Amino acid sequence: MTRSKLLALTTLLFPALCTAQATYDARIVQYVGTTYACDGEVRPIMKIINNGTETMIGCVVETWKNGLLDNSFDWQLPIPATGPGAHAFVPCSGGRPGDMLEFRIISVNGIADQVEEGNVHQLEVRQTQYADAPLVRVEVTTDDAPTETSWK
Repeated sequence: MTRSKLLALTTLLFPALCTAQATYDARIVQYVGTTYACDGEVRPIMKIINNGTETMIGCVVETWKNGLLDNSFDWQLPIPATGPGAHAFVPCSGGRPGDMLEFRIISVNGIADQVEEGNVHQLEVRQTQYADAPLVRVEVTTDDAPTETSWK
């Protein structure tokens, strides 16, 4: 094959190779859970999306605490994810201020996740913040409609 033909072939195939998508790939795109320990517990909730071409029905997420494996959670989706938009609550045995939690996507549908990008999220558990004033006032307003309640 001549050099010019090889260059032309490479030029034609390069964009297709760059846009190839993995079959089994999930990503953590956002952490939406608590960052403070409340009664010794952190409630990790993450937005995990299916970024692969195969419909995602399950995803294994490991939780590491201070460098040690804490939990392996086999998240089975109630509705298969064909695209982005799923949230996962990941169980964790708790956390104290200063603990470092790390969440790792391990597999999708029982197959090892094929793309490392977006598979790890780290979170440092923070000290719970308290209000400066010892007084908290809650005013509840009700009316003739019992299903409507507003808080101030």
